[in-house]
Amino acid sequence: MTKIFPADEYVSNDISLLEVDSPWKITKIIPLVDRFAKAINKGQINVLEAGGGAGLILSEISSYIEEKHSMRVNKYAVDLSPRLLEMQRKRNPDLKQALNEDISHTSLKNKEIDLTLLIDVLEHIPNPEKALEEIKRISNYIILKVPLDGYLIGAIWNLIRGGEPRRQGVKITGHVNIYTYGRLRNQIQSHAGEILDYNFTNVHEYILNSQHYKITKSQKEKLLAKGGDLTFRLSPKLSAFIFNDFAMFLVKCD
Repeated sequence: MTKIFPADEYVSNDISLLEVDSPWKITKIIPLVDRFAKAINKGQINVLEAGGGAGLILSEISSYIEEKHSMRVNKYAVDLSPRLLEMQRKRNPDLKQALNEDISHTSLKNKEIDLTLLIDVLEHIPNPEKALEEIKRISNYIILKVPLDGYLIGAIWNLIRGGEPRRQGVKITGHVNIYTYGRLRNQIQSHAGEILDYNFTNVHEYILNSQHYKITKSQKEKLLAKGGDLTFRLSPKLSAFIFNDFAMFLVKCD
């Protein structure tokens, strides 16, 4: 799977999606950034975005930290895709370092990074444990956003269709890891460090209100989103278990 990233096939397949969700993602990242800023309490920090797409998240989060928390941010980026790194440079011309490397094995020094942003990346990595161990080596804190693809409705549909939805999903999205909340939490605690905070995003509400998804989602998908949104209001964890969602974590590396 990792061969598609250096070859930029993933970029070619998903170029229109690189930024459409970024503003929404940023609203979900900011509460964890606030918690991180209070915990680290430094005047200058190094922030790394791994697999950061077109660079909007690194740009906006860095600006937010500087304006809200009065910290100077040195920006770093690491990506397997040369094309995405170039997009990062254009969006963030003040990048201190842009590394065309695998996040599972970088040239960064021990604890060189204060905060690593790992947003919608872990599900793509063939050996996620190794990636988390590497981030733990180079970083003091991590903010992760990960899709919970191991939800009940999806598992039932995959069983009925003899595994074809799962196979197609890998081809289309590149998600080689299927996470439930429990599996993800255990992996993070075993290989990254202490979970300081977490939440669920309620992607269903976003789908129902986004102009982009109002046009692109089918009536069936919108109906499921309504079910997920209603269930989220009762129990975010139950909604993620039945309908899917994204989980977000702030982790202090050991």
